[in-house]
Amino acid sequence: MVGPSRPIDTQRYFVMCVNSLGSCFGSTGPASVDPATGQAYGISFPVLALRTWPTPASLLVDHFDISRLHTVVGPPWVA
Repeated sequence: MVGPSRPIDTQRYFVMCVNSLGSCFGSTGPASVDPATGQAYGISFPVLALRTWPTPASLLVDHFDISRLHTVVGPPWVA
């Protein structure tokens, strides 16, 4: 799906991928340590919904002052 000569062609497009909040694969999540307590967040970690996911991507696009996106793949974009 992603790579040279594939639908999301990395030789033609700059591809940006934002990790989902709450994921255990590189993002802060329930297993992360809460700096206020020194313990894992556990069940006190905020509930995240599908509509939450576009927020970090939107912040990243704003941070880099990107004015136009060719394609967005994933959860619905929330403006």
